[in-house]
Parts: sequence; C-alpha cells; structure tokens
Amino acid sequence: MLSRRFIQQNLHRSKLSQQVKNCQIKYSSADKSTLLLVEHDEKQINPSVYSGIKAAKQLNNEELLGFIVTKNENLVKEASKHFHKLIHINQEYQVAEEYEQALLKYIQNNQQDIKHVIGSHTVFTKNILPKLGSQLKSQPIVDIIQILNDYEFIKPIYAGNALAQIKFKPKQNLPLIMTVRPTSFDKDSNGLNNSSSNGSSNNSNVIIESIEIKSEKTPKLLNRINANENGASSRPDLLQAQRIVSGGRGLKNGDNFKYLYELADAMGNCAVGATRAAVDDGYVSNDLQVGQTGKVVAPELYIAVGVSGAIQHLAGMKDSKVIVAINKDKEAPIFQVADYGIVGDLFEIVPQMTLNLKK
Repeated sequence: MLSRRFIQQNLHRSKLSQQVKNCQIKYSSADKSTLLLVEHDEKQINPSVYSGIKAAKQLNNEELLGFIVTKNENLVKEASKHFHKLIHINQEYQVAEEYEQALLKYIQNNQQDIKHVIGSHTVFTKNILPKLGSQLKSQPIVDIIQILNDYEFIKPIYAGNALAQIKFKPKQNLPLIMTVRPTSFDKDSNGLNNSSSNGSSNNSNVIIESIEIKSEKTPKLLNRINANENGASSRPDLLQAQRIVSGGRGLKNGDNFKYLYELADAMGNCAVGATRAAVDDGYVSNDLQVGQTGKVVAPELYIAVGVSGAIQHLAGMKDSKVIVAINKDKEAPIFQVADYGIVGDLFEIVPQMTLNLKK
C-alpha cells in the first residue's frame, strides 16, 4: 500500500513537471512572430491589410511584424501604428520577383523567429507568396476564411461549394505561409503603438533595412491601380467598394463597358468588375476580374449585367448583401442567387437606370 508521503511527493513532481511543460510551451510561442505583408499603391494602404491584421491577431504569437516596401514616408508612419515592429525597405519595386527576393532574404536571416507569414488573398500576394513558399520549401495555405488555431484552418474548395479543414504540420522551423480572404475577417484599424496622451503614434520600433536586389527584365507583375481613359482612378478599388457593377460576355465587346462606367459614376462610390469570360475575351483588363480566380468581393450592392452566373464567378461575389441581375435569358443561373432580377435587354435597361440616377 502506498504511503501518503509517497503520493504527495509524486503529486508534487507531477505538478512541477506540468509547470515546466507549460513554461516550455509558453517560451516556445513567446519568441515567435507573425510577419504580415503591407500592400499599398504608393498613396494609401490597401484596406485588405486591416483584415489581415485582424486575422493575424488570432494567431498565438508574441509579436506582429509588418513588412513594407516603399519610398513614401507617410505610408511608413501610418503602417507603424499597427505593428509591434515594422520592417521597411526604402525601395519601389516594379516586379514581384524583386519584392519576393527581398522578403525571402529577410525571412532567411530571421527564420528562427518567424512562425507565420501572412497576407490578404489579393492579386498582390498571389504574385509573391507562392514563389516564396517554393523557395522556403513550405507549402502555402491560401484563401483562409477561418482560423481554428495556429496550424488548423478552414478554406473553401470546389468554387466555394464545400469547406475543407486544413492542418499544417510544421517541420524544420519553417514558417507557415498563408493568405486570408479579406471579406471573411473584420477590418482592424486599431493601432498598437498609439497609446500616447496626445494621440500620436510611437514609431521608435520601426526598423529601416535596405536590401539591394539586382533587377532583371521581367514582366510587371505587382498590382498597381493606374488612371486610364475610363476614369478608373476616380472609382474605388473592387476590394474596397460598397457598390459594384459587373459585366459579362453579354456586353459583346469592350466598348460596351462604357454603359457600366456611366452607371457606376452615376451611382457614386461604385467600382466596375467583370467575369473571367469578359477578361479572357479582352473586353477589360484582369484587374477587374471577379470570381474564383479573380477578386473575391462582398459589397453592399452587386449588379451583374449580362452575366450568366458561372460557378467560378459566383464564388467571388455570392456573399454580397444585395445582388441584382440583368439578363435577357430568364433561365440564367445568376437569377438563382439574385435578390432582384430584371429580364430584358441590358442595352435598354442600363442606360435607363443611368438616366434615372442622374435626375
């Protein structure tokens, strides 16, 4: 029969062992960081970054680091409010390879400290993170809509018709590379370093690190919003817009997208999008593509003009609050997800809508 003293000693050892184990676990996570890519257009930070910050805060890491490449000091100052430490490279890269190489070099020099590399699921990060994953031998997990824990996530598959639970098994101290869907996480605009009484931010933790990468003649891959003859610079970006008018193959050619531009301008604060079919046919540039292989949006109002409703397109806009469909084919699949449908000739309906809005 075991004595009371023996039992107490073993209980003490068991508790001590558990305390040591807890301390080890705490220590192993305390010295790790999350590195988040800060996307911008050299004028302002992309709002999707704030959704990425919200997602990054759900990870059990001690520090949140920002990574920004820009020569705009105002962007650096603004970004520094949202991170414990900001890695700033004073360059203006024109190709994704340059950005990826700079990011790779920083991570390789600090690999023991970085547990997650995260970015919003945009064209910008899709140009950079897959190649980064290849270089680091770490498989990226993309388009995450829910974070269960540091290594388990939920993401849509089969064009959003099913959800998969993905588990990442870390090895060799490799960071997990991941992208999150901006529309699935609220925007976190609360700064980390703005606790001073006068409301000014404390930028003392910002690191300015210069990394020179030899540039080669490669295609321009970084996503940039440039002004064009259709006045796109005066309209919000697709990922930011509360109202979106999208066109499909039913518009017949790119010149007819002028009807959508006019409608968007009459509505105000409205972006113009397109289906993959319209992009593939050369009607508009791929910056406007909405869908599984384009941009995933969830505006307050989405107007689909001449859009049949292919499953790939629905995956990128079905979370919109209100969907209006305009199509001459009453059997078009888009009407199955639309809140309001108009069956008729878009070349008569859209100009009439524009005219009524201008009155």
